[in-house]
Amino acid sequence: MSDRAAPEPPARLTRWEQRTEVPLFLAGLLFLTGYAVRVLTPHEAEPWNDLALTLVWSTWLLFLVDYVARLRLSGLGARFPRVHLLDTVVLLLPLLRPLRMVQVYQAVQRRHDRP
Repeated sequence: MSDRAAPEPPARLTRWEQRTEVPLFLAGLLFLTGYAVRVLTPHEAEPWNDLALTLVWSTWLLFLVDYVARLRLSGLGARFPRVHLLDTVVLLLPLLRPLRMVQVYQAVQRRHDRP
């Protein structure tokens, strides 16, 4: 195991992540709400199910746009999915989006060197 620190992300990527962190967190809550409605609402409640499905797909599309933007801004190219494995998994399985908070916590730990 290497003791080398991870390379600093490009400044544009850092700014993007700072600007989108809260909106994407809120989008994650919307996704979970839409998903819960889809799963828990009887199929007879057609308008609610349709609205929830639209909400789920819209927020997932937003996550895809964010992923592509971060891929381009990172300068990593095809290595991005491997370097950012959790982000790739979260894109494919959006229900795991709250796991991204682990990354935020780790970043705060590294910056402040204390909990």
